Amino acid sequence: MKIFYLSKSTINFIIVIAFLLMLLFSFYILLIYLLLVSLFLFLFRRKFIFFKEDQVTTAGTIYAPVSGKISEIKTIDDQKTEISIKMNLLSGYGIYLPISGRFNNVSFNNKEHGNKVTIEDRDSRKIRLFFINSIFKRNPELVVLPGDLGRRQVDFGFYPFGATVKMELDNVQSLVKLHEKVRGGETIIGRYNEESHE
Repeated sequence: MKIFYLSKSTINFIIVIAFLLMLLFSFYILLIYLLLVSLFLFLFRRKFIFFKEDQVTTAGTIYAPVSGKISEIKTIDDQKTEISIKMNLLSGYGIYLPISGRFNNVSFNNKEHGNKVTIEDRDSRKIRLFFINSIFKRNPELVVLPGDLGRRQVDFGFYPFGATVKMELDNVQSLVKLHEKVRGGETIIGRYNEESHE
């Protein structure tokens, strides 16, 4: 898995610019440039996830798709819950799969839902992720298409600058509280009710 969302040509361009700055200006200008590049790489970093948990014994567990703070927990009806996660301005921006499953819908700028992803597991249980842009109006950048399969906790995109992600969950026991901090791909959001009672 790559650590940064940068191609080889982009990295080469950064190196060439650094060399030219050093030749044309002073060493101090080069230092400022390198600090800015380092800040950029930090903001758009990706994180390694080590799969230490057993995927079988923790079946039915739902993980946080992004890092941030629980801003809202809303019960829509007896079966459906909506959990909103407000991302921090400078936190990790990765988007992680909350469950293992198939992407059966990926839509951007939909009139009704805005930016939306629907993931379905092997038991036909669906999780819907709604991406609500921050004041910077940046859409999530995803590297998946409808029909793609993915393993939970895997990074499949990034969403920068303090955006909000809403999770719509069916028949799930929530395990988080309002204003609780969560980490994408690490914090357990909830478990499906039918598996919680086994």
